[in-house]
Amino acid sequence: MVEWLFDQQLMTDFPSLAEQQFGDCYLHGEVWIVVRDASLKPGTLTPVSAPSQLCQILCVSSDWGHGAIQKLFCRKAVRDRFDHTIVIAGGNDLQFSSCDLFSGLTTSSAELVSIVAASSQKQSSESHELSPDNLLIARSYRRTLLQRIPFELNDDGNQFDEDLTRQTRHIQATHETRFVHLKTPVLSLPSGTRLRRWIAELQFHLHNLGIWCSLKYRDLTPARYRDKSDNLYSSHQLAIFEVSKLKPAAVLDLGCGPGFVARQCRKLGIHVHGVDAADPLPDTVSEFTRCNLDQGPYPFDIWNYEVVLLLDVIEHLSAPEQFLLDLRHRSGCSDVTISVNRTSRPCIILTTPNIAFAAIRLGLLLGRFSYADRGILDLTHRRLFTRQSLCTAIRSSGYDIELIRPVPAPFAAILPGRTGIALNWIAAIAAQVCPGWFAFQWLVRCRPKPGVGHLPAGTQRTLGEVPD
Repeated sequence: MVEWLFDQQLMTDFPSLAEQQFGDCYLHGEVWIVVRDASLKPGTLTPVSAPSQLCQILCVSSDWGHGAIQKLFCRKAVRDRFDHTIVIAGGNDLQFSSCDLFSGLTTSSAELVSIVAASSQKQSSESHELSPDNLLIARSYRRTLLQRIPFELNDDGNQFDEDLTRQTRHIQATHETRFVHLKTPVLSLPSGTRLRRWIAELQFHLHNLGIWCSLKYRDLTPARYRDKSDNLYSSHQLAIFEVSKLKPAAVLDLGCGPGFVARQCRKLGIHVHGVDAADPLPDTVSEFTRCNLDQGPYPFDIWNYEVVLLLDVIEHLSAPEQFLLDLRHRSGCSDVTISVNRTSRPCIILTTPNIAFAAIRLGLLLGRFSYADRGILDLTHRRLFTRQSLCTAIRSSGYDIELIRPVPAPFAAILPGRTGIALNWIAAIAAQVCPGWFAFQWLVRCRPKPGVGHLPAGTQRTLGEVPD
């Protein structure tokens, strides 16, 4: 689908010329010519009689921003399954929209291709850096890119293309920039002011640091969980350290995800039984059971394992306390001596975010509570805890807490190299000094008290009988 955007009066012969060129390039699809008309009432979108079925003309009122128009046609591209959407600044000479250009846009392996009129003849045509001084005159989006990013959250005005570029960077999709040198002046696709671009770029970097989160920057088809088992001071690394100290023969990994932690435990010679709603990666768990932990029933007994992992799980549950109670009481063991020997009870290692983290408090002070695709305000989180509310939930569910440890913010996972390591070291000290403010997560080691399943069988029958 080719989309020409005009902010001026349309030349009479332009539609037929555009259609002819589209056909000469052996492309199959649709050509749309969009013209802003200041004489139309606000909010108007009016189709104009088209010269053919291939080429369509659309007039919109001047209050339709560049971004609003782009969103409309990006959604159409996804709905009607166009492989490519080519957007061109109207009013230019057709010289830069030749068959060679169309062919380059549609045959490129990149998911986003930008055609730029270089500001200098010294600008390399192989460079991928888009300077603010360069003029963006055409772009091509693959449908696979549009399906992965929430483009409808982008700016309705002139910053749409800059937003889409940052979204492409965020999901690490391929972006190719091609520079062309034209002898005649050209019109460009709209862009935001330097100040607005600078602010948006700053917000993008803060989002990557987990400080100023935005739903605009997320992958709609992600590999849901990332491997944190090797990240310095991460909750998963600390959990693996706790497991190594306990030296269990078998571990029950509830909500195992892709199985990154299970794989590290197996390297320690531990048998790992993974449980999750989705299959883990190959060669990660020793055995696997499919189960939705938020619904049940639960086809496992935690009392059959020495260690149970609940890493980043309870915040995804609608009723964490009830889940913990069900785990404790669901047992077929009727050994009453289990309450005497503390070490005979399974060790639960649990991690969950700290909703009272300093960045969240600062955001609330500034009137922000923005969800994101990861971090503390992950979109899928249902219940969040402070240290006090977490301890209350665990103890009231019948568990004895042995250890609660603050987990620092994972700067090393965000900033590679010495900078990330240094910031992680500082964050670790801050989390120890003032955990309520600077703990990014909590790691809890606890053990369940005996449940109803541990009552002697005879007692259960007696209690269930009605005396004669």
